[in-house]
Amino acid sequence: MENITIGTPRGILYYKYKYLLTAFFRELNIDLLVSPIFKEIDFKNNIFLSNYMKSIEYFIDRVNYILIIRICSDDMNYYFSSIYDIVNTKYDIKTIVLNMDNKTDEESAFIKLGEQLGFSKSYSLNIYKSAKLQEYKQRKINYLLDLKRLKKNKKKILLVGDEYIYNNPINNLVRDIFIENNIELINVNNINPDDYFDIKTYIEAIKNNINYLINYVDAVLYITNYPSIYNNLDLPEDKEKYQIQLDEIKNKTDLRLDIYKFIDKIKVERKHE
Repeated sequence: MENITIGTPRGILYYKYKYLLTAFFRELNIDLLVSPIFKEIDFKNNIFLSNYMKSIEYFIDRVNYILIIRICSDDMNYYFSSIYDIVNTKYDIKTIVLNMDNKTDEESAFIKLGEQLGFSKSYSLNIYKSAKLQEYKQRKINYLLDLKRLKKNKKKILLVGDEYIYNNPINNLVRDIFIENNIELINVNNINPDDYFDIKTYIEAIKNNINYLINYVDAVLYITNYPSIYNNLDLPEDKEKYQIQLDEIKNKTDLRLDIYKFIDKIKVERKHE
């Protein structure tokens, strides 16, 4: 098979499957190109859809296929269920799809992904199993690293939100402010992979992780968007909290001011700009 390069946007669902996707395509000897993190933020439009479309345009003439990850279910909104159709209608490009829905488990979805690229069902299954093991090892490493961070003698903030928000221009700005002020950020998504095996147990593991980590941090930074499983989580009342609603942000200046106010509330001596 000729060398193939597949591009995938840094969408919300990419971060859910990023370690598995990376290992899966590596085992197939296929290059996976992930879209860059765009520095410019379009505050006038939907941040997620705007960045997603920028990613698609970035891949034109760079890749053989664009991977679209979508969830099709009755309780998901238009953004998730129709993104594949939007891309195929707007752009003249080849796409493949990782289609997760109520009737398709993860293993079957990845087998179908392999078949779209011309690999047999049995071969795709073997590749998936190998990639799944590699994903487990990476998530275990992330979990153990965060446990070490909890022991550091510095202020700590529990960062609660979808993994997508940890890798976008807004969060880069937020993260840099906390680094400047010597504050450790603890990612709530770095949970023990032994504690979950599907989306239901994953959500339960997230809740348990919050209950555990909250005892070791000074405050909670809640970054959310719609839709998000975190919109329905009950966060503890006994910790200082700040919430960033991504679709309500108007400009960088106001965001920076709000973050500094939050830092002042937890009595951290912030550096002068």
